[in-house]
Amino acid sequence: MILFKDNLFAGRSKERRVDEIVKAQNQQLINRLQATEAQYQAILNAIPDCIFRLTRDGNYLSLNREAADMACFEETLIGKNIRNIIPTDVATLMQGIILKTLDTGNLQVCEYQLSTPLGMRDYEARLVVSGVDEVLAIVRDITERKQTEITLRNLAQKFSTAFNCSPDPISISTLKEGRYIEVNDSFVRLSGYARDEVIDRTAFELNIWVNESDRTKLLHELQTQGVVRNTEVLFRCKSGKIITAQVSAEVIELDGIPHLLVITHDITERKQTEVKLRQTARQQAKLYEKLADLNANLENQVEERTAQLQQKIQEIAQMQRVKDVVLHTVAHDLRTFVIGNLMVLENIGEKSSLVPNTQSLISVPRSIIDRMIQGNNRQLAMLDSLLDIHSCQEQKLNLHQELVPFGGLLEKIIANLQPLLSENQSTVINLLPPDLPLVMADKTRLEKVLLNLLTYSLQHNPPGLNFTINATVEDGMIRTYIQDNGVTMSQADCDRLFDLQIRDPQAPCSTAICLKMYLCRQIIQAHGGQIGATNHPQQGLTFWFTLPL
Repeated sequence: MILFKDNLFAGRSKERRVDEIVKAQNQQLINRLQATEAQYQAILNAIPDCIFRLTRDGNYLSLNREAADMACFEETLIGKNIRNIIPTDVATLMQGIILKTLDTGNLQVCEYQLSTPLGMRDYEARLVVSGVDEVLAIVRDITERKQTEITLRNLAQKFSTAFNCSPDPISISTLKEGRYIEVNDSFVRLSGYARDEVIDRTAFELNIWVNESDRTKLLHELQTQGVVRNTEVLFRCKSGKIITAQVSAEVIELDGIPHLLVITHDITERKQTEVKLRQTARQQAKLYEKLADLNANLENQVEERTAQLQQKIQEIAQMQRVKDVVLHTVAHDLRTFVIGNLMVLENIGEKSSLVPNTQSLISVPRSIIDRMIQGNNRQLAMLDSLLDIHSCQEQKLNLHQELVPFGGLLEKIIANLQPLLSENQSTVINLLPPDLPLVMADKTRLEKVLLNLLTYSLQHNPPGLNFTINATVEDGMIRTYIQDNGVTMSQADCDRLFDLQIRDPQAPCSTAICLKMYLCRQIIQAHGGQIGATNHPQQGLTFWFTLPL
């Protein structure tokens, strides 16, 4: 209600005041209507959809800015009929919807397509009654929505095809309860359950999980990682058969409710094959081990037989050398001895024939007798050496060892050899330390070694040879040195000095000395030591041998 102050119309006539009040009220109503119209027009212009007012016959009464922009200018549509504006089929559809809207008074919706400069577009029209024989049509471009729907349908079709054609079982179940809402044919074939036996039931109700804790683990992995890939689980089929499967799962939403999409891959045969392969691999490994052992044993046997054969060959070769030495030595020396005896006998015979009727006792010069004695002694020594060498070849050298002080033993041996040294005008300088330890030694054999070494030097040097004897303790061994100031020899001759070999028959006593030197090495080695010779230019020869403590 509009109130006016009385003083505003004071002094005026009553009729005039009434007219002015009515005019004022009308103007206020007009202003309100204009304001309301402006508000509604602003709302209509703000709506992004096209809005038309149409008569029952399909004539355009008005349109909003969006529709005007689409039609380029408003004057092209106002007062015109839809049949003159849009294609006949669409106009017929719209005319039927207009009549249905006016007859029923309810909202009507229809979809249609129009060709535009942008191509074929999809539209949705919503019609409501806006006046007597008048409707309001709100038209929205739904091209993108329709394309999205088509895309979704295509995706759904693809998913359905993949879902049903997949060789692996696929199931969709509720995340909360695990209740199946869909399974594919592969699931039916693998589980043995018909589809209607599975839908709306849980895996626990069907007793599919062999280990019920596997689902809890699967859900925990989904919560922590968001996805499950190739987790091995055991499933029980309807027949009771247990299968091993790899499960991959993701959470999907259907109608706003989380569901579980599970793909199951049966790996039972593969696991069985892996077990067989592991068993085969273990069997092969055992066979390889046995084969390796056989090969190793065979190699060891071959090596042992080869070593035995080589040893036998060496023994045969050594025996052959011994035989050759014996044959040459005995034959040569016995021949020399026989020739000497023949010469003596022939000499005696000649003297007997020149002096007839001589007595039966024949006198022989002392020199000849001495030569015969020397020859017999040499033959005896050689035969003794041959017997010792033969004993070394056939069996170990027989030693009679006892614990003796080494320094005193060497001094005693040197004293026993003093006649030989005096005969050759030789001297021995004793540099042996007084604190040499005890050794296990055969005194007789060791004395023979020193005799043979000194004899070698005396026979290969003129009288007046000087010897120096010294000894040291090294690495649990006593090393003895016997150095002379006589003639020297090459190192190659030193290296083979103690080998069993045949010397030049023309060299005096050469073969006998060779046997003695070889016997020296056999004696020292039987004690557990080594023996050798070293050449010192302009200083003579040094013999050395070692004995263990």
